[in-house]
Amino acid sequence: MEYLVGDDETDFQRPHIDGAILQGGLSDREAFSDLMAKEGPDTKENYDMIIALAKEMVDEGRGLEMMARTDNPVADLFGAPMTAYRTHSLLSVGGDDDYFSSDLPDSRLAATFGNIPRDTPIMFLLGAADPYIPDTVDRVALVRRWTDAVRAGGGFVDDLNGGVPPEMTHNLNDEGAENAIQDLVQRVVGFLHRVDSELVQGSARLYSL
Repeated sequence: MEYLVGDDETDFQRPHIDGAILQGGLSDREAFSDLMAKEGPDTKENYDMIIALAKEMVDEGRGLEMMARTDNPVADLFGAPMTAYRTHSLLSVGGDDDYFSSDLPDSRLAATFGNIPRDTPIMFLLGAADPYIPDTVDRVALVRRWTDAVRAGGGFVDDLNGGVPPEMTHNLNDEGAENAIQDLVQRVVGFLHRVDSELVQGSARLYSL
């Protein structure tokens, strides 16, 4: 998403891509919040304090400073310190990396998904068995909102091959993932055929993001 619609996309004149597959595009903010809540009230309280502190530091122009590791469940989970900006970007409402949260308003989706280039077809794959997506999130409805935003902006979404694969986890490296992997391969091949036959003129350079 950052490659396709990020603020630096124009400044750096990134090479145009003829298609994109967005597999496992989940909200770090929702995943972390759900995980911290399951860890218990003390952990969730520390987490909320860290997020608030990161925003405060960014607002003060101190975004490149490292967050303290003491009593910092985010640093504990990542196993490394993070800057205030990175913490805020990933885990705050409306942060720069907050693309996929289910509670984002339509206006936010229009400014991100709606700006995917019209000549870059995209396919969304959000696994029904992805353990990092909270149970409260309606995955089918979320993919539909992304799709509607892209189409409202004039873009193309392959929902014939995309969607919410029933057995797909986040990274497909779990035991017994053969069926999910085969399903993924078939969907990717189907998307490539559509890009090649219907949507792309000339030589294609297709990247999976």
